[in-house]
Amino acid sequence: MQDANEPGLDQVQVELLDSNMQSTNPPTVQATASGGKYRFTGLCPGYYYVRFTRPPGFVFTEPDQGGDEDKDSDANKLTGKTAKITLLNSSKDTRWDAGLVPVATLGDRVWHDGNGNGIQDEGEPGIAGVPVRLYDCSDNFIKETATDIHGRYVFTDLEPGSYKVVFVQPATGYSGFSPQYAQGSDGPEFKTNDADSNANATGTTDCIPLSPGQNNPTVDAGLVPATASLGDFVWTDTNANGLQDPGEPGLPRSPSTCSTAAAP
Repeated sequence: MQDANEPGLDQVQVELLDSNMQSTNPPTVQATASGGKYRFTGLCPGYYYVRFTRPPGFVFTEPDQGGDEDKDSDANKLTGKTAKITLLNSSKDTRWDAGLVPVATLGDRVWHDGNGNGIQDEGEPGIAGVPVRLYDCSDNFIKETATDIHGRYVFTDLEPGSYKVVFVQPATGYSGFSPQYAQGSDGPEFKTNDADSNANATGTTDCIPLSPGQNNPTVDAGLVPATASLGDFVWTDTNANGLQDPGEPGLPRSPSTCSTAAAP
């Protein structure tokens, strides 16, 4: 709805389409001016559509809200086109509007949490190539990206709403995710502290609210390196050649050789 103090947008492209949803001949295109205004004049009676082109940094708002045709948005959220418009002889129809909402952005970093404390300490590097998936809060998949060479990722052009981020643990090298909301971090309120890990044990964040135009660059995940191990094989080298030859058996741990002394 066109609420008080919501300004018009200039330099938005608006195109008039014919009854077949094709550009009129000759094409009729203009850019909004004087606070978001546009007008096509000198039209013959008939059927038309109006198509708005979404500028970078915006998405179309929900159409047909509130019941007032003079104050709602008429642009389809995906195509930017209106419904069919019927123009009679000498008619004037000024009800065809489009609302645009500033998009939101979400992202940050996946890092190697060497000490497993859930805090991004100095010198702990980012991890490249980690898949990062975005879902709405009803678990509907939206899109996927991967971290860059610095462990960074970002989701742009998001409609305002609430989202969950799912980080995918690499197949090797890591035992799991860092503790969620470690001491000294921002907690589940998703404020501006950028030092914590927001992922739980499954790599999933809580729901993250995004308002129009908001940028949340604080949604991180730490990965704890797998515990190292060392060992192999002790064998009886029967021919003393220093090689594990076929048939040379492993040497089990020797049993205790302690015995109880005889009574005097």
